[in-house]
Amino acid sequence: MRARVASVAVLAGLVGAVASYTAAASGRQETAPCAAVHVSGGNFNGLTGGTIVAAVKVRNLGKRACTLNGRPWIRLGPLHHAVTVEDATPPFFGSNNSSIPKPLQTLRPGRHATAQIFIAPGSCGLARWQVFELRARAGWAERGIPIRNLVCKNGTGQIWVDSFRRW
Repeated sequence: MRARVASVAVLAGLVGAVASYTAAASGRQETAPCAAVHVSGGNFNGLTGGTIVAAVKVRNLGKRACTLNGRPWIRLGPLHHAVTVEDATPPFFGSNNSSIPKPLQTLRPGRHATAQIFIAPGSCGLARWQVFELRARAGWAERGIPIRNLVCKNGTGQIWVDSFRRW
């Protein structure tokens, strides 16, 4: 019985060593998802027509490189009016923009990546009786920041979420 347990332990050790050697030999190093991060940002700019630009900035606080994948999450509170949430696409940002989701962004220690979020009120006169205050949170992992804007009650409000980019 002890021989079998020892054989399994040795075999597991050899498999792990082969996997490590293969990753090192191929030049690929496994990088863990970002866990030790600082998330900051929020509304920072207003555009014509009442559109607000917000940003989610994720900084790697760890001692090793880590990876971010795709876009930040966004959570909308209880809403009494419809709002459309979409991925920001090249037609929105321009054809040479890097808004197409990257499979992975690697952040070295101390470096950061930022994703922009555009909140457009929609098609209405923007009179107080035609709009409501949209309060949302956006972020990465379990950390988030508040974002907000006035949005039309008629359901034409839109939110576009860009992918993370290193700066």
